Amino acid sequence: MQILFLFLNILNSMEDLAKKLDEDLDKFMQDFAAKKEKSRGGESFNFSEWCKEIDQHPAFIKELKTGPDGQYSAEIQALQALKYDKQSNSHKVSIRDDVTYQKNISSSNDQQHVFPLVILYPEYCQTDFIRECPDDELFGDVLYEVFEQPAEWDKEEHKFRASNVLLCMSLKSKDGQNPIVREILPNVHSLGEVLKWPDVVISEGVPALQIYTKEWFSSNMKLIDKKKRIFIKNLLFLIRKFFEDVYGQFRGESKNIFYKLSKTCLNIF
Repeated sequence: MQILFLFLNILNSMEDLAKKLDEDLDKFMQDFAAKKEKSRGGESFNFSEWCKEIDQHPAFIKELKTGPDGQYSAEIQALQALKYDKQSNSHKVSIRDDVTYQKNISSSNDQQHVFPLVILYPEYCQTDFIRECPDDELFGDVLYEVFEQPAEWDKEEHKFRASNVLLCMSLKSKDGQNPIVREILPNVHSLGEVLKWPDVVISEGVPALQIYTKEWFSSNMKLIDKKKRIFIKNLLFLIRKFFEDVYGQFRGESKNIFYKLSKTCLNIF
């Protein structure tokens, strides 16, 4: 009930915030127009002329028209090349091909494939990268050196060691909003096996492994499929994350209602 009351207070305050933002935007536009007029030596701002310039800009143009020579402008041709030129986009085409290829990868003993692997540490917003990760080696073997030699940001506490972490890979969620992950067993799974999982998420053709400490994971993730070991972020985590974002945005504004509200809620959660 207390949580509901807090959310209602937030919603009631949104109107005042929206009104203030509108007023600030109007003031900004007026000040901008005044500065523009001053820089032009007193010449007034011509809104119609400005709209005409915007309509002719390649980013906003609604109808493509050729010039007297029958050719499009250099800006339009550049945009066309950026979007349609196969040679200019060959690296992206090959990446997309790799995604399909990786999902149907074969991990037979006589044919080994090697992939780049991004390592994410969401708790600390840190990343790492393995340039060549064999598809048929167990994650425990692949990550041995990563866990034995802590990164600079983890040297003091060395939380991310083999006995204190959980490995996961993102899956596409059904609702498209709440992110879900599936646990990887380092002494059971290889990259080749993981890439065969249904709905596994691969960004730009590069798989991304997520590593969490067991303590954080048990507090913030909820098991939704015991057999496949699939997890989702629990409600309390999402609520706390929301108030952390609000608190960070208004930090230092002690009289701001959102600052006070978020600080109170963080103490509750």
